[in-house]
This record gives sequence, C-alpha cells and structure tokens, in this order.
Amino acid sequence: MSSNFTFPSPIGGVPFSSDYAPSVLFAILYALLVPAIIWRLVSPRSRNFVLIGTIAFAVERVVIFGLRSEESRNASARTNNNLTIYMQTTLSIGYISIAADLLLLLRSLLVSATLQGAGQSKAKYSAVDPESHEFLNAPYEPGTVPAFASATSAVIEERARERWWYRRVAGSLMIAFWIPFLLGTVAGIVYVKAETDVHKAQLEQQLRYATSATSFVLVTLIQGFALYAAVAVRGVERRPVWLLFGLATLLNIISVYRIVVMRLQTDSLTSMAPGSLNSAGSKAAFYVLHIVSEWLAAATLLSINIREWFETGLWGDQFRPLEKDLLKSESMARDSQ
Repeated sequence: MSSNFTFPSPIGGVPFSSDYAPSVLFAILYALLVPAIIWRLVSPRSRNFVLIGTIAFAVERVVIFGLRSEESRNASARTNNNLTIYMQTTLSIGYISIAADLLLLLRSLLVSATLQGAGQSKAKYSAVDPESHEFLNAPYEPGTVPAFASATSAVIEERARERWWYRRVAGSLMIAFWIPFLLGTVAGIVYVKAETDVHKAQLEQQLRYATSATSFVLVTLIQGFALYAAVAVRGVERRPVWLLFGLATLLNIISVYRIVVMRLQTDSLTSMAPGSLNSAGSKAAFYVLHIVSEWLAAATLLSINIREWFETGLWGDQFRPLEKDLLKSESMARDSQ
C-alpha cells in the first residue's frame, strides 16, 4: 500500500480522553428522555405509536454515547472494527428515523385538515378515545369521544381527492427514505475495509455522499411540503406545521454538516492531522452541529403531546386511516345518546 494512502475521515472522529465528558453528558441527556417516553406511552391522552422511530433513536443514543465514553478511555476499543462499523452506521442513519417520523406527523395533520366540516372550529384530538380504552382493556365511557366525532360521511367525502394526494405524496416519500437508510448502512459496513483498500475507500466516499445528499433532498421536500401546508391547505393547524418545519431545519443542519466534512481524508483513525476530524475544533463542530441538532429534534418531539398537537390518534394515518376512527367515534356517540 502506498505510504500516502488516505481514506474518508470518520464522522465524529474517534473518541479520545477529551470526548469522555461530552459523551457522558449526551448519554445523560438522552437517558433523561426515557421517563418522557414511558409517560407518553402510558398516558391514554398522549399514547401513540407514530414516534417509534424517534423513540428507538433516543434509546439507541444512550447506548452509543455510553460506548463512546468507554472508547475515550480505552485505546483498543477506540480502533475496534465492530465499534467503528456501529458508530459510523448509526451516525449516518440515526437522524433519518426522526425525519421519517416528521413526515408521518405532517401526513396526520394534512389528512385531519381534510376531515373538518366547513366553518367547523378545529378541536384537539386529545380525548381518551375508544381505541385507547381497548388498548388498556378498560371499559369505554360514553362522552369521551374525540372532538372530531361530529364529522359525517358527507364531510369525509368532501375532500377525499385532496386527502388521497396527501397520502400518495407522503407514502412515496416514506418509501424513498429507505434509500439513505440502506446506503448509510452499507457505508458503515464498508468503512473498515476502506481503511486499507483504495477501491473501497472510493466506494465509501461515494456511499457517504449519496446517503447525505438523498437525506438532504428528502428533508428539504418535507420542509417544502410543510410550507405548502402552512400557506395553502384549508383548515390545517399552522402552529404544529411550523414546528415541523423548524425540526426539519435542524435535521438538515446535520445533512449539510456531513456533506461539508465528507471531503476530508485521513491516513489513520487516530491521526491528529488537519482533516482527520479528531482535532478539538472538529469535535466541537461535530457535537454542536450534528449531536445537539439531533437531541433538540428528538427532545422536542418526545416532550410534547404529539397526539394532541398533530391529531394522530393512536396509530396516526400511516397504518389506520383517520376517518375510520371518526366514523367509529360518531357511531358510538350516537349510540350513547
């Protein structure tokens, strides 16, 4: 092998002793989200299964930062191939799961907007609905139907075509998210081989650019979709739409950061040379632009009542069309009278 052989620098560098404090800090910050996760799943008023990707991401980040803290004090772990593969893979695809959840939330908002009657005030879908009672195996109590229960079949049909397009666009984008997810996974696996093989190094560079570029495009499309919703969709709640736009912006900061640093090369994982991403400045940029952005997005989603803000019901619209719950609630409301 040529003495000047280089390969793509590892995103986030490798953990040295200076990484111990930030690794422990972020492990604690993510661990603090676990009680919020448990509460949101236990409470009937906030329970939903739309944020499974974000929940898995937050729990996994406790693991990764626990491992980074160990690597920072263990020289052999620092260059362990399996840990390198894991770190580079999860850093590449982790935030994509949050972006996919943002798309699901936007879909729920848009579909819900089409289920509102003309002139009907928008009510929050926060009551304990029948499906949650079934989930808890508790009896249904009349009068606790969602505010949406007044929707009629005629109202549901009024904007059926519009609703179909929202679902089609959101569904297509959701399928497209598999592209950066798979590319990022392959890039993580190839990385350790790229350290000693010039052809694998070139492939690694291409895979990383493709992963971050497609992620950037998809998140930008979500931003565009959100802007369209805020400006053009009748009956949609603007506040949660703008929140989604802001969170998508945070995620795109990560994509841009990754695209910028991917041109950098190193001749060793532990090199401190310029471009190795192991310098103090490089690590600071990594923690601020990549890790803080991830945490802010995840913490925001997990700390608010998603079910109330985004009118998701228990499952959102991805797995169970929202109008089915409305018709069911309307029928139960009539029966209880």
